[in-house]
Amino acid sequence: MQWRTEVEILPPYRKAGLQDSYFFLGSCFSDEMALRFSQKELPVLSNPFGTIFHPLALFDILEDIVSNKIYTEEDLLLYKGRLYSLKHSGKFSTDAENAKEFLSFLNQQISACRSFLAKANHIFITFGSAFYYEFIPQNKLVANCHKLPQVYFDKKLASSEAVFQKFQTLFPDLKKLLPFGTQIFFSVSPVRHTRDGMAENSHSKAICIEAAHRMRDVSTMCSYLPIFEIFLDDLRDYRFYKEDLIHPSSTGISYVEEKLKAALFSPELVEFSSKNEKIHKMISHIPLRPESEEYAKLQVKIKEEIKAQQALVPYPIFQEFHD
Repeated sequence: MQWRTEVEILPPYRKAGLQDSYFFLGSCFSDEMALRFSQKELPVLSNPFGTIFHPLALFDILEDIVSNKIYTEEDLLLYKGRLYSLKHSGKFSTDAENAKEFLSFLNQQISACRSFLAKANHIFITFGSAFYYEFIPQNKLVANCHKLPQVYFDKKLASSEAVFQKFQTLFPDLKKLLPFGTQIFFSVSPVRHTRDGMAENSHSKAICIEAAHRMRDVSTMCSYLPIFEIFLDDLRDYRFYKEDLIHPSSTGISYVEEKLKAALFSPELVEFSSKNEKIHKMISHIPLRPESEEYAKLQVKIKEEIKAQQALVPYPIFQEFHD
């Protein structure tokens, strides 16, 4: 007897290989998956401008990266002696006297992101919520309110049409930048935005799902990953969430990770990433006798296995390992 509805992730037209790199953008669930990939020693860039939940704000960032935008002081908001970048997460603010250094940092980030994106083989974009805030004095959508007075912001709900049209405008230039064969994976975060209200959260997620499905049909480059559906219809249990009953637990994330590996990774990449995870376990081993011959042999074995793994890929791995 079948006791649950299992949700499968369909394999893409090309499996990920040993040469590939991965760009993650979006909600905190995107960060969780990026961390799992980086722990396998895969080349990852995740949310370089912080966690961003709204699709329109995400596409604003992508537009800036693709166009290699140069930020100026006109792009910053000065409030009570501090400068804020409303296009980015709450971490992106500084004291007013640091304006030059702040702008230099933002522009260096844009340049670095563009360089990575131009070589990325797999792009994961995760929508968190269709609700967004508009900065009333400038009539402009923001990625984060930066804890500024609420009187300056108006909460709104985007339509799936607005999200879709924004992507359609962005896609031609994005496609030109990306390598041939790059795959774009859209998904909706299973994190529940309970502060909006449960019915409102469901409405918001539905808009994100509708927009993601429409974008999937724009090009064969685009796919939809049913991450939201895995939690809602497959796992379907609070034991797969943390104690706050909002964010997925480590067990739930691991389940999705295994689903992604099975669908996306080539056999060579599965073997490579699994071996790297075993090496990490050896590195994290705390010896009872660090001076022992057995521990010295383990260190030699770790070096040899890292060297063998490094020979398989063109990018550096285990950079944090110091013998």
